[in-house]
Amino acid sequence: MRKIFLFSLFFFIFIATTTAQENTTLDCNGGPITSTFCYDTGLDNSYSFVSNDGSALNLTIDSGQVEQGWDELVILDSDGSELYNGYGDGGNITGLTFQSSGDNITLIVQEDASISCVSSTTISPITMTVSCATCVNPSVDFEMVTDCLNGPHSM
Repeated sequence: MRKIFLFSLFFFIFIATTTAQENTTLDCNGGPITSTFCYDTGLDNSYSFVSNDGSALNLTIDSGQVEQGWDELVILDSDGSELYNGYGDGGNITGLTFQSSGDNITLIVQEDASISCVSSTTISPITMTVSCATCVNPSVDFEMVTDCLNGPHSM
């Protein structure tokens, strides 16, 4: 009986920690997707988006908060590298925007297992809009010149 209880408890914890993850394919001919969620403790608070045609994706946080100093907003690029890891402006993440280098982007709220959007009346839900990029943000490669007197000059 004890083994069944422990297995049931493990199974419940496993289900409870994996059910918040969402994977969405974005139809680039269908327009943007807007989603709202309230992150919770003990869950996999990750939301992945992939374009159906290989386009880069734009992710915009329309509104929302994370617990300042404790619950990090993490944005992962297509290759798994971090585009962002932080708390926005004192926990307010409204207005943050990101563009993937490939066809997918992931938003994660890495919570500390104590206070969450669900358990707090002061942390507002996160609303995000994901769209296919119609153009790709430019990138710049540069080299730091440490010897300004003898470095290249332009006029």
